[in-house]
Amino acid sequence: MGSTLNNSAPLIGFTGAKGGTGTTTLCSLLGRSWVKNTGLRLGIIDTQPSPFSALPPSLGIQPSTRHLLQLEPYFDKITTKILENAFPHTSEGIAYIPLRLNDGENFNLVKGIKAVGAIRPFFDALWVDLSPLPPDQVLLAADEFSSFVLVSAIEASSLAALKLWEKRILALHLDLSRFHIFLNQNRPGSNGNLNDLSVAKGFPVLGTCPYMGENLSLTLWETKNFPAILEKTLSPFSEKLTVLHKNYSSGKQIHSQKEIGSSEESIEMEDIHQLHMSLLDQLRRQGLMEEGKSTGDNLRARLEPRAREILNQLLAESTYRARETRQKILEEVLDLAFGLGPLERLLQNEEITEVMV
Repeated sequence: MGSTLNNSAPLIGFTGAKGGTGTTTLCSLLGRSWVKNTGLRLGIIDTQPSPFSALPPSLGIQPSTRHLLQLEPYFDKITTKILENAFPHTSEGIAYIPLRLNDGENFNLVKGIKAVGAIRPFFDALWVDLSPLPPDQVLLAADEFSSFVLVSAIEASSLAALKLWEKRILALHLDLSRFHIFLNQNRPGSNGNLNDLSVAKGFPVLGTCPYMGENLSLTLWETKNFPAILEKTLSPFSEKLTVLHKNYSSGKQIHSQKEIGSSEESIEMEDIHQLHMSLLDQLRRQGLMEEGKSTGDNLRARLEPRAREILNQLLAESTYRARETRQKILEEVLDLAFGLGPLERLLQNEEITEVMV
């Protein structure tokens, strides 16, 4: 690692649409290709305890006996030399850094990723393999990441899981453009792409990785070096990741959801009205609401889950970027659709005993 510190290195999370998509292997292989192409300093953070992880074999190294949180008492004294001595490095110079010691810990990903901030200045980029963790835990920590690579196999169950990811992301009012889809042809004969299969159209797409053979992890472990054929296969994708890195470094890419719409956004009443009309139209087209009927507690309880999904999608396509703004608009439109509009919040306030109109 070089000596120049970088206080704003991008933090990219790698996760799978579901288990078995090859996320860990792709994270390691893309990292090796990216470093060979760019010569930049990369650290790969492992959220799986090192003895049980597939990352070391894919990186061609031994599991680490140390983990990052072990160094927490010394974070204010971290140096390049300490990191070089504490964690193994690949032949390309990638630092392999486990985040935790074992599965028995009450692991808090947000706390763990905040700890990564202590070593962030010593790298040009940090990638985090999040594939061992459930989606809800990953998304709760989404604010800490610059962007994500979401790996999906080309099979029905994995592609269906992408739609569930999309729903979760929209429900949290996160920006879909931060989640980049990467299709992995992890079995021979599996073909297709996101356009052909018409799934997750809201996500940006990195591409489709071709099938790279059986026993890939074993081959990488035995050879240690990065095979030239894999480097050639993955080079176009590592170039796309370089673009992500440059966009982030130049300020074109938002660092975190906290920064999106950080200045107060004004809400136009015309937009509220249009969203209200669009929501009612879609509910009626889907046969969920009768013409002229949109009030009543039972109706709201029955239709609100679907209404929230529709509004989340509409808001994702809107110009409003701040999460708080989107949430406020969503609640206002729901009150218009199923209640008494602005009066609804007043009626729910137990401290208010009388409303005069």
